[in-house]
Amino acid sequence: MHLLALILCLLAGSAAAQSTQTIPFRRMSDPVQLAVGPTAQPTMIPPSSLIDPASGQRLNSFYVANPNNVWVRAKGFSNAADCQNIGVTETTGWLWPPGFVGIFSTQYPVCGSAMAVSMPGYPVTSSTTFKPIEWSYGFGQ
Repeated sequence: MHLLALILCLLAGSAAAQSTQTIPFRRMSDPVQLAVGPTAQPTMIPPSSLIDPASGQRLNSFYVANPNNVWVRAKGFSNAADCQNIGVTETTGWLWPPGFVGIFSTQYPVCGSAMAVSMPGYPVTSSTTFKPIEWSYGFGQ
């Protein structure tokens, strides 16, 4: 009887450990390309990018990739007017180094604002070329 109880406890512990693990990120929508420049660049986020096309559920996380050779600041806004009128600044929002890739929880922005930021060893000059950063929405971490 004690052996059976011990086995059940071990199995329950194993199940509990599995339930606290995170699931890997799974992209569920097409990527959104956020423009990057020497000043804040606004980009509208299509509402369809925030919804799972199969289930209609709101997507809970996003993947970001910065393909630039400069640091990039980005910020999402829940009000499109803020994206145009306020935008990201050199000291607000996320700061991502060149080549950065990461996954974050989404707050369902209607628009995003991104700009290049000069950092030691990564200056933004008049000859700097910019590529859009990519936001892809999905489930997981």
